[in-house]
Amino acid sequence: MIRRTLTWIALVAYVFSVIPPVPAFAKSSWNPTLLVSTEAFQTIDQSDTSATEVEIRFGDNLGQRLFYDVSGQTFQFTRDLTVAGNITATGSITAAKILSGTTVYATRSFSGAGLTSCSGALSKLLWDATTGRFSCGTDQAGSFSTGNTLSIGDARYVKKSGDTMTGALTINLSSGFLGLKVMQMMSGAFIHAEKSLTSSGSITAVGNITARGTLSGALITQGGVPVVTTTYFNDVLDPNGIQDSTESTMSFNDGSRTFTIAPASGSFDYYLRGTKVIRSTSTGVIIPDTTGTHFIYFDSDRQLKSSTIPWSFTDNKAFVATVYWRAGGATPALLADERHGIAMDWATHRYLHNTVGTRYESGLTGTFNNNGPFTVTAGVVHDEDLRFSIPQQQNTRVLYRDGATHWIADASGSLLFKETAGVIQYDAGTGTPADVGTNAYVAYWVFATDEVTNPILVV
Repeated sequence: MIRRTLTWIALVAYVFSVIPPVPAFAKSSWNPTLLVSTEAFQTIDQSDTSATEVEIRFGDNLGQRLFYDVSGQTFQFTRDLTVAGNITATGSITAAKILSGTTVYATRSFSGAGLTSCSGALSKLLWDATTGRFSCGTDQAGSFSTGNTLSIGDARYVKKSGDTMTGALTINLSSGFLGLKVMQMMSGAFIHAEKSLTSSGSITAVGNITARGTLSGALITQGGVPVVTTTYFNDVLDPNGIQDSTESTMSFNDGSRTFTIAPASGSFDYYLRGTKVIRSTSTGVIIPDTTGTHFIYFDSDRQLKSSTIPWSFTDNKAFVATVYWRAGGATPALLADERHGIAMDWATHRYLHNTVGTRYESGLTGTFNNNGPFTVTAGVVHDEDLRFSIPQQQNTRVLYRDGATHWIADASGSLLFKETAGVIQYDAGTGTPADVGTNAYVAYWVFATDEVTNPILVV
């Protein structure tokens, strides 16, 4: 018996001596036994007591587990879980209670916590801090309208209670005309209107009001005392006229029948019932091809016009010139200066025009030869308020009647009389020139006029 035992021990020793060594394993206290390798865990199967859970238990006494719920197909921890890095979920993350963090970010959408569609015209999104849920309510103020308050914490917007703007304010209305309404006072270093500045009330200036153009109104006061207004000018029908005739030049083109007035330098001014008009460019008018006197004037609409009807002294017109024209341009036109000023009122002008006419002041001494050539020295005449300084003249135009109503003015020449074939002509009373008989005498009258080219005319 002793011999057999020794033989078995020897056999076991031999077996161990021929089997190569294997890694050491620590026996698990779980049931079934879990072999833990120093390189990796082995496969974990269901427990003997539960076919629905696969678990890892931490410690004999802690009682905390990480287990896989087979039926629910979820991993579960029995205590809190802390992750030092990131958690990336390709599916959903569902929190039974609270999901929190410094930043909670969703690339697509949020849902839950009472979030529903809340985009109606009268809807507003509400948050309840007690329940921790959102809800959609009705805006008590209704739609945003006049009188509502909009609080914006943006420095680009002006506060209703008052603010200072460092930039520009542009108001561009799509309709209407009232863009800015100030109920009390608007002030500033400069108030500029690109087109016009109007006021239905009063405009008070502690300093000066300077107008580069026209300053007008129903009532304008200076120091509390009313000054002359447009109403006054309309009442007295004045002033009308050219402020200074030396500021403009006049001409007439016989070929095109065009009268032109232009600034002598820069501009010239004229008035229409107290309204000053500054003209910095030339302007013209074409007269019709009609025999007679054509009256040239600036009308109330500030346009240069012509008419064959004599103007009235009470019209709202600024007289400029007259043109005597022969239809067809048979003879050059006679251009007379009528640029009366604004100091003389219309009533005085009418009186002087109808009773006195042009008056002589000085000079204009004539030297006449038997054969016709002549000389008239320089001199001065007046046509109401216009003063004409006429230089020495040695040419004239002879005027004679063409029937009962019209006149003919020969071209400018050095003869004081009209002749045909060396015979002096005269008006025998029929309006047709006739030869003067032998040893007969006729009268020719020499006039100083306001004609622009030939101020000395002979009739």
